[in-house]
Amino acid sequence: MMNSDLDELKQLVAELRADHLAQKAKEKREGWTKYVSLPMVVIAVLAAIATMGVFRPKCHNRKSIQIGVAPPPGAPGGARPDHRQNQGQSCRI
Repeated sequence: MMNSDLDELKQLVAELRADHLAQKAKEKREGWTKYVSLPMVVIAVLAAIATMGVFRPKCHNRKSIQIGVAPPPGAPGGARPDHRQNQGQSCRI
């Protein structure tokens, strides 16, 4: 009885050691991912912020978009967009 308990205990210790070594090998194999994932997250966040327009100037509106667009035929002379209309406009950054 004592011999079988000792054998079971040895077997359990061997299994635990094998599991520990396997876990350590897995962490060593996949350890580089933590160094790659953080910069990827930072790049993704910066890209999302850039697409939201946070870094773009806020000075475009309907008038500035229409500069250079020819008025429809038959429109009165005052319907033409003019550069002078946009001179007082300031940009928010």
